[in-house]
Amino acid sequence: EGFVKGDLSMVKAKSGTPMGSGPFKWVGYNNNVVHVERFDDYFLGTPKIENIKYQVIDEQQKVNAIISGDIDITDPSASLELMDELEANGIEYSLVGNPGYGYIAISAKRVPELKVREGLMHLMTREQAVNTYYGELAQVIERPMTPTLAEYPQDAEEYWGYDKEKALACFLEAGYVQENGKLMKDGKQLSVEVAIGDASSHPSTPILTQMKSDMEELGAELIVSDVDFSILTNRINNDDVDMWVMAWGKSTNCDLTQIFGSESTKSGGSNRTWVQDAKVDEYLKQVMQTLDIEERKELVAEELDQIMSWATYMPVYQRKNLLIYNPNTINVDTIPSNTSTYYNYVNEIHLLELN
Repeated sequence: EGFVKGDLSMVKAKSGTPMGSGPFKWVGYNNNVVHVERFDDYFLGTPKIENIKYQVIDEQQKVNAIISGDIDITDPSASLELMDELEANGIEYSLVGNPGYGYIAISAKRVPELKVREGLMHLMTREQAVNTYYGELAQVIERPMTPTLAEYPQDAEEYWGYDKEKALACFLEAGYVQENGKLMKDGKQLSVEVAIGDASSHPSTPILTQMKSDMEELGAELIVSDVDFSILTNRINNDDVDMWVMAWGKSTNCDLTQIFGSESTKSGGSNRTWVQDAKVDEYLKQVMQTLDIEERKELVAEELDQIMSWATYMPVYQRKNLLIYNPNTINVDTIPSNTSTYYNYVNEIHLLELN
């Protein structure tokens, strides 16, 4: 009331006291802690908990802070050792699929021969690496999309498969010949560089280790560069490396235009494999225009098969995310029984109770 178009003074005067419709209202922020209190007139009912504090703590301290009773809910990175610790201390937890996935990619600009890329795909051993690192906390995936989405083709079969003989056949089809134990073409040995961050603790490192050994046996060279994350991203964006190991996160829908669309090869896009495919572009368009879920699933499955045929993306794993709760303070019976990737205690925080 009283607002005059073009005069923002009234808006600015109210910016320090925002109004919303959530279950809690802002109290303040001190010493790295956000304080909120319940909103008694919340439309879904007065929240059971009166006050909540939010704070950021170091990843390494999350579990200890729960065990000591300093905090009540947190989200540490899941590991086999951590799960044993939670069980030993009687800590309640929820495991849900991470809305993303790990992958190994190849630049089609730097490795333009399709047969060479196919050969590289045939040298990637994923299952043992993922199982050794994650156990039941991750799964090998067969298509470049998070399985937490309804459109992910759950029945997708392995597209390439580990096979050294097929890899060699692909390299030979690409014009390489074995000379004195080396795969040579135009006087140069087949050599590929792959960049990875924190190789000593990365789940995909065993894949590269096996790949390097196999390529040496076939007469080729794999150079594994262990680099900082900032250097890794810069090299990818500048098309300064043949292959790389990365992961996507926070995937909430099946629109893959930014990752695989032809337009996304331009500045600002995320298609750093540089493949431009009119057929995939049409699939991307159709998927986003299709409301029927079953029809959309079929289109996505065909779209992902076409993307896999480029031999530029090898999906590796989708891991589990972890939420843990202090059973001494949180009434675990009030945690949603249908906790999932996209729905957890936050969605029902007004129903959460303390003991």
